[in-house]
Amino acid sequence: MAPKMKLDLTAFFQREARTIISRYKSLITQKRGVAMDDAPHNKPSTVKRKRKDHWMVDTGELNRSGFDFRVRPTELLIFASGKRHSGKRSYMTKAGKRISYSNSHPTYRQLFKWHNQKGYSGVFGKLPTGSQFPKRLVTEIVAQLRPQMVTQLSRKIRIQVGK
Repeated sequence: MAPKMKLDLTAFFQREARTIISRYKSLITQKRGVAMDDAPHNKPSTVKRKRKDHWMVDTGELNRSGFDFRVRPTELLIFASGKRHSGKRSYMTKAGKRISYSNSHPTYRQLFKWHNQKGYSGVFGKLPTGSQFPKRLVTEIVAQLRPQMVTQLSRKIRIQVGK
């Protein structure tokens, strides 16, 4: 029977979640998906209304509230927040009247769902191209298991040096 080993990657995952989320935020700013493909263009009517061809106007709100994560000893989940966008962003009409972008205030999950269209790699779903997370994960696991393996093996293996 194989000895039981314990892994607790909670602290590692806490650090890594912040690193990965930072990378996701950078991709949004660059208008790229995790595969480094270009973000989809808005419809011409949306570009006219927003005066920009970008799915989100950078107000800083997405960076503050749009991402969330959950950590357990052997699980890391990074996902779009269920919080609602404030809808505070507005645009000016030709007549000089200010109109809100959103009256229904979608959640960040809804915003990302709309953004992650078919044929575009999007922001979630996998690690960004070039992520070093897998290498760091292996290093952390080995660092945690090595002392346990030495202890377990020293109990199981008897070496006898004879005359």
